[in-house]
Amino acid sequence: GINAEYMGTQQEVWEQTVRQEMELLRSTLKEQQLKANETERSLRAELEKLEQERLEWLRKNHVMEVEMASSADQLLSAVSREEKLREEYNQQQQAILQLQIKASELTQDLQDMHQQSNQQIIAMESELEGLINKKKKKKKKKKK
Repeated sequence: GINAEYMGTQQEVWEQTVRQEMELLRSTLKEQQLKANETERSLRAELEKLEQERLEWLRKNHVMEVEMASSADQLLSAVSREEKLREEYNQQQQAILQLQIKASELTQDLQDMHQQSNQQIIAMESELEGLINKKKKKKKKKKK
């Protein structure tokens, strides 16, 4: 009976030990599960933070691209305006040059007209003198 009793006690001790080990394992497993959950939460938070940073970077990058495109457009627009102004300036210079040529031609015409007019006046004066001289000669002849 003692042997059986001893065996029963052994069985109980063994069962108790197994229960304690199982409890310890469960406790350790629970701790590990809690740690794993905490690590997962931490990693998710870090991932969320990184995603936010990525989105912010994309937004800033997009803003920069838009600003650069806008600057490029403004630059092209300024170049275009400068080209138009240069073209207008060249056209004005051309017009001024043509006006100067025209003015020069008109001045020459005016000088030519003055010269012709002077020649005509000289011719008329000499013709008038000729006529006056003829009359004087005629009067002298009549007196004689």
